[in-house]
Amino acid sequence: MNFARFPMKLLALITLVVCGPSLHAQTYSKLLSANPDHPDQVVAAIQRYTYAQDLKFLEDNYSEYHQTGNVIDELGIELIYGLAPPKESASLTIDCEIKQNDLIDKESAMLSIYHLLLSNQCFQGNTEMQGKIVASVKSQLLLTKNDNTIPAGKEGNSPGQKRFDIARYGGNILTLLNDDAGLDIQLTDASYIKDLSRQDKWDDENPNHFEDLAQQYAAEAKARGIYGDNQLLRAAFYRLCFLRKQKGVPLSPQHPLIDLGDH
Repeated sequence: MNFARFPMKLLALITLVVCGPSLHAQTYSKLLSANPDHPDQVVAAIQRYTYAQDLKFLEDNYSEYHQTGNVIDELGIELIYGLAPPKESASLTIDCEIKQNDLIDKESAMLSIYHLLLSNQCFQGNTEMQGKIVASVKSQLLLTKNDNTIPAGKEGNSPGQKRFDIARYGGNILTLLNDDAGLDIQLTDASYIKDLSRQDKWDDENPNHFEDLAQQYAAEAKARGIYGDNQLLRAAFYRLCFLRKQKGVPLSPQHPLIDLGDH
């Protein structure tokens, strides 16, 4: 076949449909610009991406969006997450979004993982994924704590509030995954702990009291279904309290990765 006879746009479209978009520095805005009359074909090609292609496409779009603020590339990011099944979406969040040098992206990643955990999608019995999440969340919490130069995105955003939200969601994630570091973070919120201990009438001398609270909140979460998020988190919190009290360790921060009281 004589490719010299084909217009460049048509040749680009054939390449896009047959081979998929090039992995070299491709972004959603660039793909659409190269194929302005066939956005459906661009989306169809993206749908056939492998995980490695999805990850590379995300990295390129994040990079371009942070440099130019092009909302089309932001849509490309949302497209990838929207097309991915929950397990892949979680992996992409850990492998890409949470690592972005922007507090907004880190907060968004923490929130996405938190909601996936609450909905119990792709994590039940998946110890490899759980371990990956725990390691990533801990490293990002330490980075957020120690690096004050990470930007907070658009002007007007409060870095302090973003750091607090990242710490809070990170603590919640670790708590839901039964990691004591999550309990340690939550125990740094003195006013929350004071209100909670008063509300649930803590009996510090009786470890079984916390196991009873865990079971109570777990039952409430099950009864409330999709509206039982707070109860799920509370049940996980009290399970960790019970385990700590069994070991004779006080319910106070021991070695928190990050302190909610600092933000």
